[in-house]
Amino acid sequence: MSYQNWLSSVFLVVVVLATGAAGFNYFTDPWALNLRWVVDGVNRYKAETIGVGRLTKAYAVVRERPVAAVFGTSTAEQGISPDHNVWNDVRPAINLAFPGASISEISAFLQYAHAVVGLKRVVIGLDFFSFNTHLAPNPQFREALAAMTNPLARMRPYISSEMLFDGLRQTWSQGDLGPYHLRSGQTDPQSFHRWKLRIQGHRHLFLFSERGLTRGLLPAPVRRYEFQAGDAPSTIEQLSGLVNFLRRERIETKLFISPSHARQTEVIGELGLWPQFERWKRQIASVVYDGNASVSSIVLWDFADYSSPLQEEVPQSPDGDMHWFWDSQHYKQELGDVVLAKLFGQPTSSAFDDFGRQLTGSNVEAVLAEIRQRRVAYVTTHIKDVLEIKGIVEQQRN
Repeated sequence: MSYQNWLSSVFLVVVVLATGAAGFNYFTDPWALNLRWVVDGVNRYKAETIGVGRLTKAYAVVRERPVAAVFGTSTAEQGISPDHNVWNDVRPAINLAFPGASISEISAFLQYAHAVVGLKRVVIGLDFFSFNTHLAPNPQFREALAAMTNPLARMRPYISSEMLFDGLRQTWSQGDLGPYHLRSGQTDPQSFHRWKLRIQGHRHLFLFSERGLTRGLLPAPVRRYEFQAGDAPSTIEQLSGLVNFLRRERIETKLFISPSHARQTEVIGELGLWPQFERWKRQIASVVYDGNASVSSIVLWDFADYSSPLQEEVPQSPDGDMHWFWDSQHYKQELGDVVLAKLFGQPTSSAFDDFGRQLTGSNVEAVLAEIRQRRVAYVTTHIKDVLEIKGIVEQQRN
């Protein structure tokens, strides 16, 4: 056989193998990109959708063509349901939040999605850690943006060895896997339930979450929380750009500062970040109201307080269950439904009268003062919790 014929044969074998691998990847779909076929024992449960969450959500935009969407971090991904009745007049609705999202990622992802599908209504959850300029960028994000707008870019994952290995692992281990995302893009609560069982209860979930927030608020290597680094636009300026875009495009927008358990909020205080936390809220209100103390086309609510639901007792027993929270940071859909009801002016139970306040340019200082008073009361009545948080923060800082 001549060298040219041998080279042609090798090329043909490579093409056949690559085509076969791409077909296998497309069918097994371990990253939940196309959701074309569901076969029990093969691909009903996906091998990997957490680590590729940005890609998963980008493909969902193209596949589902939503006109309404939820944006934010894993807190909104877990707690805010696109199946709530507030979306009934703007369907399809989808959850496009993803873990660890920075405000710059949220802004870019929303604008790309709007360019593809033309969004009419958005709900955006805002988390304090997302505004730290030192939050490390996710290397997958650029690929996710390209996948939304470029058909050729959407082919790339199917020819990757990473997806091939995940597809093989998925096929071999279906019995050990379970759902992570619902079709709506929201996190399946069963995934958190399984995690709760593995880690032996809510208490251990809380401790894991609180250690994680300590590291997340002060990420390596600088170990600082800042809104701006050098001459780059600040994270507040990035939010301002997003708000201006939403106004310009006339997209109905509800912004909310995400609820978290009082223990999680105490982590912020123990880290010495309470002044930045309050400054953050002031600046968000300033961006939304843009100098006008009372009038804005965008609704802004603050649920990061010390209200009754956020002080829910954490069960000591591994068998105990919580109604509003999975861990310190991630609230359940039951609480997310109340958030949506408040955002859209629906009635709620009197048990939630102290849960959340709509922020305006004129009431932000009064709201912050009220939260300070509630914090003092919480610290006085939850000494054991506060001391435990103090110990966690000291341990993670060393």
